[in-house]
Amino acid sequence: MERRAKGTGTLTQRNDGQWEGRIRYRDEGHKLIVKACFAPTKEECEARMKELRLECGVIDRRECSEDMPFKEWCQLWLRYEKANVSVSTYETYARQIALYFDKRIGDIPLNEITVETLGRMYSNLRRNGRTVHIEEKGEGVSLGTIHTLHRLMKAIFKKAVAIGVVTRNPAKECTIPKNKSCETRFCK
Repeated sequence: MERRAKGTGTLTQRNDGQWEGRIRYRDEGHKLIVKACFAPTKEECEARMKELRLECGVIDRRECSEDMPFKEWCQLWLRYEKANVSVSTYETYARQIALYFDKRIGDIPLNEITVETLGRMYSNLRRNGRTVHIEEKGEGVSLGTIHTLHRLMKAIFKKAVAIGVVTRNPAKECTIPKNKSCETRFCK
């Protein structure tokens, strides 16, 4: 009997000939949740399990690796986060990732992003990260935007650490100045 990869669920054929697929995951409160689906054929059951994982926000470990580009990880994270947030929040995340992360650090492998990488990106954004209203507000984004992007970065890496794609969250170690009077130096 062929063993399935870790994190992909359980697939068995029942006595009545039906195929049963089960996925297990933990919610935010770490409570174990088990979801099941049934189908007449193995292929149909695997397809339903994939839909079930998407619906529940469970990332298939086979789809990711530590050396995948950051923008690919973000797209994977977004796809699964869609099940857990409202439509407007999802759209905001997608827009922020496309505007601020993809062009700057999108091609860097996930495991090569460091505290220094994030610090340079935040400093660059603070100096010349604005894409609209440059005449009225200047070239750099506000410190509030930097804080919002930093929270998003922490969430993106938190999921990568949780499923074992990377071992540490560099965004957790990065500090952002609390107010505008602070020196614009990020990530000690």
